[in-house]
Amino acid sequence: MKINGLVTAISTFLPLLLSNSLTAQIERDAEDAARSEFRIDGPPPPVAPAVINRDSAGNATFRAIRLTDPIRLDGQLDEAVYQITPPLTGFLQTIPDEGEAATENTEA
Repeated sequence: MKINGLVTAISTFLPLLLSNSLTAQIERDAEDAARSEFRIDGPPPPVAPAVINRDSAGNATFRAIRLTDPIRLDGQLDEAVYQITPPLTGFLQTIPDEGEAATENTEA
């Protein structure tokens, strides 16, 4: 009987304790984020519809997009997002010639 009561107590209060702990952590993270200044170590973000901005040193900052419709992983790039969002291009090598233009045209 005591074990059943303990199980009931744990199953009742553990989610509350975890929920309160998680809520407190989320609140602390939000406060930390509000106190810190967001800093990008590279060029400023590109302005839509551009998706990449590169500085003279070759550093790049990409702009993420929010999907409004799901993408089917079927090998066919026929979703609307591929028509309205320009691809990432202009990749640079790291090996063998760091900083040089890629030898193969690549779009992502």
